[in-house]
Amino acid sequence: EKMEIGEPAIVALIDRLEKDEFIVRNPVPGDRRARSLALTVPGKRLISKIEAVVEALREELMTGFSVAQLKTTSDVLAQIKQRIETFE
Repeated sequence: EKMEIGEPAIVALIDRLEKDEFIVRNPVPGDRRARSLALTVPGKRLISKIEAVVEALREELMTGFSVAQLKTTSDVLAQIKQRIETFE
């Protein structure tokens, strides 16, 4: 809800991830309609690659800032987030 992504878009994304063999749908014992999602080996590899790229980007973006600057920025963003949530 907070990301404002509708159910059809989520289902389409899951269908695509399954088609590309990054996830599998498994039956849930005791519930014939429910399915759980699990990463496949290629899905786990993809996640590892994504995490590495994100970490490298994070390091590049944060280089040159002091711990105090990062703390101040984090605090300000947290306050902005709180204010946004009061509008909902």
